[in-house]
Amino acid sequence: MPVLHPITLLSEKGASLSPQEADQNIAELDARTAEGWSDLISPLSLIGVPTEFAPEYLPFGPSGLRREMAFQVGDYAFSAPLHVNHDVKPGGRAVCHVHWSTSGESTQPVRWEMQISRALGHGQAYFTAETSYFVEQPAFGGAWRHMVTEMDLAQALTLTEPDEILLVTLRRVSNGGTENPDNVFGLLVDFHYESDRRNTPNKSPNFYA
Repeated sequence: MPVLHPITLLSEKGASLSPQEADQNIAELDARTAEGWSDLISPLSLIGVPTEFAPEYLPFGPSGLRREMAFQVGDYAFSAPLHVNHDVKPGGRAVCHVHWSTSGESTQPVRWEMQISRALGHGQAYFTAETSYFVEQPAFGGAWRHMVTEMDLAQALTLTEPDEILLVTLRRVSNGGTENPDNVFGLLVDFHYESDRRNTPNKSPNFYA
């Protein structure tokens, strides 16, 4: 009885590929898709934020059925811990960004501060003191536009291995001029980071041996 290959792939001309050809195509596809940018995503939390600095939950979106955090200048929130995954590229870059929106038509810029503390896992490091990074962008000028404002690549963090934890405090700060008068909603923070593999041979250091 012939051995059945678990998947059947077709060539560009519609002919079935041999198991060897299919394996080669899959290997080439893996090589093309393994390296690129991935995401570390974190919701925001107000646990531990003093009341006077806590964003207010206000109606969000065209329907107003849900509520999100509306940041006044000086308000801040914490990310949940962000865990560096096993697909990380050793020595690769990571840049933090904030997803946000506004309730109105002002184009006045919004400035965010992202304070980042970090530590390698497996008892290798202490958490660092927070380092501040600032990003600023004009609002679109229409209600509920989805904005993504990211650190410059020149400010990128370097990631060396999986299981590192990144902690972010997101604060709205003054833009130094006329502030945006609309409700400014901070939705979440996350990192774009470079990945070059699907996993690591080992689950703890040395991950790559």
